[in-house]
Amino acid sequence: CLEEGQSSSFSFSLGVKTGQCCGGVVEVFIDSVITRPRVYIFGAGHVGQALANTLKGTPFSIHLIDQRNEWIDHESLYSEIIKDKRCPKEVIQSVNWHKRKSYALLMTHSHQLDYDLLGLLLKRPLTYLGLIGSQTKWLRFSKRLLEDDFSKEELAKITCPIGIPFGGKSPQEIAISVSAQLLKLYHQDQESP
Repeated sequence: CLEEGQSSSFSFSLGVKTGQCCGGVVEVFIDSVITRPRVYIFGAGHVGQALANTLKGTPFSIHLIDQRNEWIDHESLYSEIIKDKRCPKEVIQSVNWHKRKSYALLMTHSHQLDYDLLGLLLKRPLTYLGLIGSQTKWLRFSKRLLEDDFSKEELAKITCPIGIPFGGKSPQEIAISVSAQLLKLYHQDQESP
């Protein structure tokens, strides 16, 4: 029920197998409450801040993760953004990831940190896993991932470069293209059974 995000019910008899002798029946109903999908943005640099602010007013709950106080506490960030100053690896370990409601984007200040987090996130159920960078960065990362025993199927889960390619390179233009890509995926998912 939790994996599929759907409600269900089941029943079982209160007999010998359950250590009971009354002969009754217990019926359990699990109601999967639909919550807002969550976007986890790892990195509160210029693009991360622009993306978090651009997603304001959309169906997403926005989580911005960065340990650098001067970036995560920036005055330009909207108050609705959930700011997390913990170690990104700790955040990944503590989140209850859901394949229909979890989106993750890597855009930290460090290529090595992006790579390390990518390896951790590949093991999580996600709707979307995006890595900021050029085609050259992706070729280097994919080669390393294959050398580290990740499969081609796992690599196919990664979107890099991110966003809808329309040519803009400013932080705000990248944020708009990535937001459009995320919203398209979200609305397509809402239409599918």
